Amino acid sequence: MKPTVRQDTPRVVAVAVIFFGALAGLGWVDGVYSRLETEAAMALALFALAFAAGTYTLDHEVRAWVNGSLRLRTGTAKSPGAKRAAT
Repeated sequence: MKPTVRQDTPRVVAVAVIFFGALAGLGWVDGVYSRLETEAAMALALFALAFAAGTYTLDHEVRAWVNGSLRLRTGTAKSPGAKRAAT
């Protein structure tokens, strides 16, 4: 029998956003970002974007939660007229 692991993806994502957001906010208040060279700041931003994209791409639990939260549709859109009964 395959053991099941219950994952609470929304809680993990929320804790990560709050934790790293708070650290980024403290760094901004302390003036850390103003002391960085432009190249270093761009490297940090690029890393953050690549990490977020990689997490979305590789983790199916996170992808399912994001798609469900944003209500992204993967099928083709149907026109409102298609719902009416044909006369």
